[in-house]
Amino acid sequence: TTLAPRWLVSRAFDLTWFFGGAALSLMVLWLYFVAGAPIVALWWIWLIAFDGPHIAASFTRTYLDADEWRRRPALLLTSLLTFVVGPVFLAATAVTGSQDPFLLFLALATLYGYYHVVRQHYGFVALYNAINRDRDPKSVALDRRTLYIGCWAPYLYFLLTHPRVRALIGLRPGELANAATSTAEVCIVVWLAVLVWFVVRHLRSDGFRFRNPKTPYLLTTIVLYGQGP
Repeated sequence: TTLAPRWLVSRAFDLTWFFGGAALSLMVLWLYFVAGAPIVALWWIWLIAFDGPHIAASFTRTYLDADEWRRRPALLLTSLLTFVVGPVFLAATAVTGSQDPFLLFLALATLYGYYHVVRQHYGFVALYNAINRDRDPKSVALDRRTLYIGCWAPYLYFLLTHPRVRALIGLRPGELANAATSTAEVCIVVWLAVLVWFVVRHLRSDGFRFRNPKTPYLLTTIVLYGQGP
């Protein structure tokens, strides 16, 4: 007997709030590239309507929680040091008269932000595996490999091909720039190979049914991230 897939909350809730972000992301791309919506307006909408409440919720359930202060006072206090990093790089920019320190800070902050989001995606995959009791080591390893390579390969492709990024990291015309372009092409092949292998392994084990929502979640995530390049 095949067990029905178990959802974290419910089928409707998960599809709306956990999967629905993919549709929202595509809509934003359509608004910018097709409808011509100003990127500044889209950024402020995202900041105020989505990211801002998310950050506020993180603070209210930690720094405004008396239980958290009793349990982790040292962690809460030392975590505030992260707010010093940006001003330090900004001061270095002012002292040296070069934009490089602050540009480095922006690059590191963007890299960490991307890593944070990828880890969140893996968190959903791990939760779906746990609630559906999908603990096979080979399956878990496949999930991890598919998610991480499927998300990081497009990001590396972006870094190696975007004209402004190439200029910032000094990829001027020459052998090094040609090598970067070749590496970017390899990223596409690797991303596609990982996606195809995951689908093939799923079809071999489960056919065309989804016994675990993590499978469509993973596919949605990897395909969406591949749209960036």
